[in-house]
Amino acid sequence: MPTPKTARFAIGFFLPFLIPYWFQGIVVLFCILCITVGSLAPPYILKIIIDAIVPAKQLQPLLVALAILLGIIITRLILSFTSDYLYAWASRRIVRNIRVELFQHLIRLPLNFHNRQTVGDIVFRLNSDVGVIQSVLTASALSFLHSVLTLIGLAVILCWLDVTLFLLAVLVLPLFVVNLLYFQPKIRKVVESIQQQGAKLSSYATERFSHIPLIQLSNGDGHEKHLFRSALNDLIAFSMRNVLYSSSMHTVSSGLVALTPVFIMGWGGYQVMQGAMTIGTLIAFIQYTSRLFGPVSGLHGLYMDLVRGLVSMRRVLEFMQLPTQEAIHTGRKPFVYQHTIELQDVHFRFDDQPVLQGVNLKLVKGKRYALVGISGSGKTTLANMLCGFYQPDQGRILIDGVPLEEISLRDLRAHIGLVSQQIHLFNDAIWDNIRYGNSERESAEIEKVIEQVGLNGLDRQAKIGEQGVQLSGGQKQRIALARTLLQPVDLLILDEATAALDAESEEALFQRIQHLYGGQTILLISHRLSAVQGVDEVICLSNGQVVEQGPPEVLRQKPGYYTQFVHHQQKAA
Repeated sequence: MPTPKTARFAIGFFLPFLIPYWFQGIVVLFCILCITVGSLAPPYILKIIIDAIVPAKQLQPLLVALAILLGIIITRLILSFTSDYLYAWASRRIVRNIRVELFQHLIRLPLNFHNRQTVGDIVFRLNSDVGVIQSVLTASALSFLHSVLTLIGLAVILCWLDVTLFLLAVLVLPLFVVNLLYFQPKIRKVVESIQQQGAKLSSYATERFSHIPLIQLSNGDGHEKHLFRSALNDLIAFSMRNVLYSSSMHTVSSGLVALTPVFIMGWGGYQVMQGAMTIGTLIAFIQYTSRLFGPVSGLHGLYMDLVRGLVSMRRVLEFMQLPTQEAIHTGRKPFVYQHTIELQDVHFRFDDQPVLQGVNLKLVKGKRYALVGISGSGKTTLANMLCGFYQPDQGRILIDGVPLEEISLRDLRAHIGLVSQQIHLFNDAIWDNIRYGNSERESAEIEKVIEQVGLNGLDRQAKIGEQGVQLSGGQKQRIALARTLLQPVDLLILDEATAALDAESEEALFQRIQHLYGGQTILLISHRLSAVQGVDEVICLSNGQVVEQGPPEVLRQKPGYYTQFVHHQQKAA
């Protein structure tokens, strides 16, 4: 169940989305009130016709009564259409704004969150869970409001017609409450399981479709079919348990509803025989009673929608309560890098595993550095920390003496360019992928950088497929490089950025980059010996620590980590 803190957060989160549409809400509420009153009038008009007009054999009052009845029906239809349309118009915009806010919040969450969370679960919450919330805010909420107002109106009229009969009719209501309280926790628990299993299925399918070549090459279609069927069977099991609880609750409710008219007909018929009640009153009471249990039964169905909605709201709020990068990194100082970037005794752990263990190094403005080390030594983590993706568990990163956490995150990333080994491309045109984050750049500048990275022969407007599936590895890396080269950065980090290029293309590209970034700092991360030849200093990283640093020609003259690195590279070549 939601805690008071969560409930307050939920109110604080959802209320701002509702306030802009307060006028539409008032109009809808007025329409529902009129519809409710209109729905309660026909049985009473029928009572008047049976008890007064028909026995008096008066044609004109009968026509007037029928005309009033027809007018009420037409008015109800018009108001019903108006309220449905207006409510749908407002609620869909409310849900759109919720989905946009959630989307923006998700893409601003720290990298640690996205490393641990599956894409399928994120997409499921953004689409399915918000869709359930939309259902609750649209049809379910409208039906709930109409049912509650109808029950209040019916209770007032039934008391006015005959208090004794009314008390007899509501005698079963406590049993309704007991029925609800018994099944409520069971239904809520199984609905949560259904939502979680649905998210797992979404994650499973998303991951498998992103690895189709591996599945086909491994002839894994049969194995994947078995796993998918097993996951679906689990979902069916949860769904059938939900059907069992829901049907049981509905069956008990229906049985209670079916018993009530028997008591009313027995006592009401006796009252008519004794002359204490007119036939019209009895007929009107029976009609009103039948309408009384319609909304009551409907509330059981609405309760199921409410449970699903609350579960989805909790799942959405679970993400919305996570602090964004800006909330964690609250610095506001401008990025100024004129002298050095210094890491002082930097430690970092990931999932309780040490990655960086006391890193100390300086990056002097304008120099070219190569960061080398075996896989898992912490090279990529160090690059991500310089970009503000991770915060040190211990130690400091200083930029011209200013702690990195005191610098504006947006300003930091506007001055640091990163081309990582994990290339990020959208299913869009090459031109649009290069312009991403550089929309203010002129077409001539984009054409120039396309030529510099060697992408001249490609159709700039052609779609490249998801993650650039229609391109070669080298073409993907060239696009990622072109995107970064458009940014006027002070520190350029190339993390295995040319691994898919041949040695000749790599050397030519490095020469262009060094020419373009003559006054900026370049940090090159690579396993290739050829990639680190033209740098000013080599930084050797081993077991999360800097074990050597200096000019490559100096490090070669003494036995150590870099000498071993060169020896292994030459032997492999």
